[in-house]
Amino acid sequence: MKSWSTEKFGEEVAVALAHDFFRLLNCETLQAYENLKEAYCEKWPRNFLVYYNSHIEEAALKSGRWVLENLNAYKKDSGVILPLKTINHITKSADVFFTYK
Repeated sequence: MKSWSTEKFGEEVAVALAHDFFRLLNCETLQAYENLKEAYCEKWPRNFLVYYNSHIEEAALKSGRWVLENLNAYKKDSGVILPLKTINHITKSADVFFTYK
C-alpha cells in the first residue's frame, strides 16, 4: 500500500495514509472501524479510496484488532500480533481460515 500511495501521492501523503490504515486496524470493534473509515472517506484521495476498497479492505476486515482479540492473537497492552505459528494454531483450532490475495 505504501509504495503504491507513495508513487501516486508522494511520501508525505503516503505516510499519512499508512497511519490512517493502522488506526483502522487498531479499532476495538467493527463498528468503530466502519465509523472511522467513513470519516477517512471524506479526506482520502478518491483513487486511494477505490484502491483501498478493491485491494485492502477485505484483508483488513479479517485482520483488525476486533478479529484478532477474539482469537486471542492480539496483545491488548502492546498491540503486538502474536507470531504466525501461534496464529495458525489458533485459527485451526477455532476452525477459522484466512484467505489473502
